[in-house]
Amino acid sequence: MIHLPIELDTAAFEIERDIEAPATEIIQYETGHRQVPIPVFCVDKNPFDVKRVLINSIKCPVRYLSEAPPTLVTENFCFMINGDIVDIDDILRESRSWWRDTSKATRYYMTDCMKAFHQVTMLATKGTLRSAYKAKSKGGGMERIPLDKVYRVMRHFSFWRSCPKYHRILSLVQPVTEEGEGIVGFKKRIFIQYLWRTNSNADKERVALEYASESAASNFSVSTRRPPRLSRIRSIDIQPEVPSFIGKM
Repeated sequence: MIHLPIELDTAAFEIERDIEAPATEIIQYETGHRQVPIPVFCVDKNPFDVKRVLINSIKCPVRYLSEAPPTLVTENFCFMINGDIVDIDDILRESRSWWRDTSKATRYYMTDCMKAFHQVTMLATKGTLRSAYKAKSKGGGMERIPLDKVYRVMRHFSFWRSCPKYHRILSLVQPVTEEGEGIVGFKKRIFIQYLWRTNSNADKERVALEYASESAASNFSVSTRRPPRLSRIRSIDIQPEVPSFIGKM
């Protein structure tokens, strides 16, 4: 399938951030996996399309990069994860008990100036990408594109199993060549967006309690396989940390 070029006007989205942090900037943090504090990239109630995810990932300042995935949030938070440290497969595997996958998609885009992105058609042999083509804007036909200008975007869509109004979108962004990695300075970025389609405190509290309960069961399983040097496992040894927002709503 051939896709026509898609132009992206980055000025309309206010997504470019200065390399130097403004003196008045306040970065909000959430608790990530293993109690690691992680910065909130932004708050947005609308799902990001692929082009916004792409340019956010490419231009994200280091201070907004997280080295651990988030655990549970009750707002429409977005996070940028360092995919060179965190494996997206680990995120998907560890959250399978809570999240139900609905769909996934992989697309390829190219850019010359990081301001306009075009979806491209890829040709591969034996699982290896060989070349990329985009439709010419005039005169028809196809134009071959250097692979170091091409990015792969894999997106995973899911919702919380007991709360279909709580959504999550995981997007993996990666250059397809080592030359492309050298241009942007990374191999992988993972953009995670949480979307609450409900303002019900009861729904949010139920989700939080389910998360805490499942975490307790997981900790108990680990403890029974590798028990401490005690005659029995005490309940205090397996108590999960209850998300901080419980009791504040």
